[in-house]
Amino acid sequence: MKILFRLDANKQIGAGHFERCFAIAKGMQATHKTSNLSIVFACSLLPKKYKDRLKDSGIKYIPLPVLQTQSEDAIYLKNQLEAKVDLLCVDHYSLADEWESSIREKCKKLLVIDDLANRKHGDIDFLLDQTFNRTEAAYYDFVSQKTTFLLGSPYALLRQEFYTIRNSKRPSKRSIDPPRKIVLALGAMNHAGSTNILVEFLATLRKSYNLSFSVTILLSSQANELSSLKESIKKLPYITLKEDCTSVGVVYSEADLAIGACGTSSWERCALGLPSLTVTLADNQNEIARQLDEYGAHLYLGHIKDMTFSAFENAFMMLSQTPSLLEEMSKKALQICDGKGVANLIRKVGVANIFLKKATTQDIKTVFKWQSNPVIRQFSRNPNPISWSEHQKWMKAALKSNTRHIYIIRSKTHLDDLSVGMLRLDEHLDGYEISILVDEKFQNQNIALNAIKSIPEQFLLKKIYATVSTANKASQNLFTKAGFKKVEADLFVLKNKEELINEE
Repeated sequence: MKILFRLDANKQIGAGHFERCFAIAKGMQATHKTSNLSIVFACSLLPKKYKDRLKDSGIKYIPLPVLQTQSEDAIYLKNQLEAKVDLLCVDHYSLADEWESSIREKCKKLLVIDDLANRKHGDIDFLLDQTFNRTEAAYYDFVSQKTTFLLGSPYALLRQEFYTIRNSKRPSKRSIDPPRKIVLALGAMNHAGSTNILVEFLATLRKSYNLSFSVTILLSSQANELSSLKESIKKLPYITLKEDCTSVGVVYSEADLAIGACGTSSWERCALGLPSLTVTLADNQNEIARQLDEYGAHLYLGHIKDMTFSAFENAFMMLSQTPSLLEEMSKKALQICDGKGVANLIRKVGVANIFLKKATTQDIKTVFKWQSNPVIRQFSRNPNPISWSEHQKWMKAALKSNTRHIYIIRSKTHLDDLSVGMLRLDEHLDGYEISILVDEKFQNQNIALNAIKSIPEQFLLKKIYATVSTANKASQNLFTKAGFKKVEADLFVLKNKEELINEE
């Protein structure tokens, strides 16, 4: 499987595009630990520290010329590719319809990560926008009807550490009266010296109100105005600067309050329930800032260029003196993001690891739920609803049968392992008859196709038959893709291995 990412990251545009694509790449690697997975990043003038992270992770890098025009960039990239990739993920605000249409021939599936909803996209399969409360309506004028939307905070693209800390370690009990540990994270590159400004504000507050909080600053070693920042905090022993921090989740879990920008770090803070005072550094952050503020997950102070000490002072002291507000903010933040965005994406684009597990009595309720769904039953031989008692009797008998073999289809990512469907093989004539159902929530994710590819070897020694309603076009296409031959209008046959070898 070949995955290609097209993005840029530098002092001007920040590190957000790299961080969210890198989170996806690491999730895919962890999902397919032993498989033949190839991941490539294509970027222009990528800083050395990011190239080193790719190299250390076994990810290939294609250097690109500085972006001039969309068509030139697409043509250059196409010339670097020997074969078509399985999935191309583009995360770049300067690339749109022209680039996507040109590169389309080089990818089986095309995913665009966007959060602006301000430009037309080409023939794309998926559009991901992790903005909280984003709706499809924002993109109706920009994508085709075939595009699948992946919208909202369920697709927040975070590294695995945030999910792990949230679900096992969980943030330690915070001091909210007043906050004792503050983390200052205004983007990796210190846009417009924003970190330096807030350091001055915090130093003034601490002295004026005789406060005793400590501050941890998170920045890139390539950040703007870094030397002047280091100089200014030399006389402030309560401030610690962490450059290129590899344990951001731990820092957030130990903090009582964050002062941050409204990019990817918004979802990191929400995943760990960290109360936040926030600012925006660019216009593309405005919608996120507004939505999270309205929901009560953070307190938004406006754009950094408009920030005044008085406004910051009032907000900070209000939070410091209102523990109930901080507690409510933490609860709201936890509701927004669970840290599973990368896993949800991996599953939606059909890159999850699909395998079969022998069904047991513990699966009876799950299978009943699937078989009771009218959407799933509509193409069954018996589309009528079945009772719970009928189902129990049928499945218990099936599990004991020597001629009926029931498997649960499992979909596994680096974060979870879910039951998503059922595959059944019944002895039939000189082989087996196959039937498949997939949970409605997980359809259109290549699950049935990959489940067929996972059928145990012993069943492939005989023919496998599939009876498919002529009205069920999706299933007819499925079995054709899986190598079955259509012998009648509603009958497909997969020849056994011996016959396939003889034909070759």
